[in-house]
Amino acid sequence: MIPTPSVQVDRSTTMLPKELLDKLRERAYRGTVLKMANLLDIRPLIEDAREEGNRVLMTMYGEIAEAMLVHQDTVRGDLATIRNYSPEKLMYWVGSGLGFSHIEMANQLAELAHKTPLQLLDEAVALGGPNGKAMTVQELMSFALGEQKREPAMFRVNALLSRLARFPDLLKWDTKKAGEFTQLMEQIRRFFE
Repeated sequence: MIPTPSVQVDRSTTMLPKELLDKLRERAYRGTVLKMANLLDIRPLIEDAREEGNRVLMTMYGEIAEAMLVHQDTVRGDLATIRNYSPEKLMYWVGSGLGFSHIEMANQLAELAHKTPLQLLDEAVALGGPNGKAMTVQELMSFALGEQKREPAMFRVNALLSRLARFPDLLKWDTKKAGEFTQLMEQIRRFFE
């Protein structure tokens, strides 16, 4: 039997009927719990299969993906998201209103926040958001990044643009070509502002 989440959302004004939102919430929670249970069941098998070699591992991923009605990359990605977190901790976070997106975001932002993903996720539950419930993914991002709100996608864009900006030196372009490229890069940067 799947327990009900300990976080109850109280929305007095919504666009959708409360009954529909409750049904969606319940189904989403159940889906997350069942997905987590599947991943926790297969995680030790995958860890053992790594020792057997790549062929065995890929065969297992294929069988698991077929059984779970997903692609092999989805299985690998989900296992990477839950890492080696204890089943108790994972179920605590889910039961407190966090989902896979929260865990994935905490994994990505932990280093920038100078914390571990576990700390971020525990704080997302313990400190909660402004409504007193567990932080939303957006609130977790803002919390992890501090006062300065930056989107992870922009980090990737900025990193890419920084790499591209080195092309004139790396490719030893002449001054005219390097200048044209620099102007083009400035236009691209302004586009993302």
